[in-house]
Amino acid sequence: MSEQFVPDLAGEQILDVENGQGFVGRATDPLVLPQPYVTPSDFTAQFPQPLDTTEILAMCEELSVWQAIPEKETALNAETWREMTSLVFTSGTTYLWFADGECPEEYQHDGANVTVTNKNLGAKKSLSMREIKHSLAVAAANWNGINRIVGGFPAGEGVPGGSDLGTFAVEAIAGLKEKEVRLAMTLVLNGWDRYLVRGNSSNNSLEQDGIENYFTNVSNCTIGNTNDNSASGTFGSTAFDRFLAESCAKPTHIFGHPQAVQEMLLAYFSLGFQGSQIVNFANGDRIVPGFNFAGFINTGVGRLAVVADNWFTQNNAGGGVFQADLWAFRMNHNGEPLVYKQIQMPLSLVDLAPGCTAISFEVWAATSLIIKACCAQSQYTSQFTGRIQTTCTAIG
Repeated sequence: MSEQFVPDLAGEQILDVENGQGFVGRATDPLVLPQPYVTPSDFTAQFPQPLDTTEILAMCEELSVWQAIPEKETALNAETWREMTSLVFTSGTTYLWFADGECPEEYQHDGANVTVTNKNLGAKKSLSMREIKHSLAVAAANWNGINRIVGGFPAGEGVPGGSDLGTFAVEAIAGLKEKEVRLAMTLVLNGWDRYLVRGNSSNNSLEQDGIENYFTNVSNCTIGNTNDNSASGTFGSTAFDRFLAESCAKPTHIFGHPQAVQEMLLAYFSLGFQGSQIVNFANGDRIVPGFNFAGFINTGVGRLAVVADNWFTQNNAGGGVFQADLWAFRMNHNGEPLVYKQIQMPLSLVDLAPGCTAISFEVWAATSLIIKACCAQSQYTSQFTGRIQTTCTAIG
């Protein structure tokens, strides 16, 4: 390119837009006094900084187990059921065959009753009538008070077997009471999920027993199969398949911490020769199927649903390894639910008797976790590769 068409940017003069003259910069403008500039002392009193009307719940929600376990309603204070545990010949031997002209051997059966009592869970709030009225006026002004809240981050979002939903996404609120009701529901539901996993009536008699303590605390309920290979180091799909095949009652679901579930899926995904997971198309394109979108896993005993919840316990084993449990459950049998939430009082909002200048409300439910046929349930303890990290606070 000819030099005459190349502008000499370095030599161009910056002009004053108004007068067309050359622009001259000064360190300070002599017309502004005093120097340096001082903000009026009452500026913030006259023009206060407004508050963004949207409040964000910068916390994580976890509802995966709560959503995965079905509900069964009852009017009773407890659930009592009977499980037959033996069906044998009276003599204790197998006299199934008998001689011609004689009678067959007498038989008998036995079992045990199991009782699980419902427990109350909930939250209560008291609010001043004046505060409620004030909040309605401020929220309606739509410039300096909270009238919109954004829900927490779903901890199971994108995780195999996790819930992509929290208790709410975004909600407009008219005032203080409406906001507090919403937050109470969120707190109770997240706490409910936590205690479905970690509840321990031995530590607190008011609690229901969760999955991790159920088989220890509930009478006449001994878990059917356990396997502790925590000393061996890493998780292997072959060993896990052997474990699943050991029980005569095969599971339908696998519960566990998201990181443990991911490692389990990865172990199955890695089976086969190199490149066997690549899908090729006629046009030359190819993809590698992602296990992160799977809600099921194909095991040696069939296709099992996975449920991942952050409240399942992880223990740091050091060296980038953690120890955790995978719970292999048979959720139903011949149309009969074996694992469910018993609901005596559904989650409800109740306005309580008002005080002199205040009101109160509660959000509560009466419930218990029921796990029947404990011999059909299994617990697999192993070590998995991964770190234990804490980021956003978990609600509950």
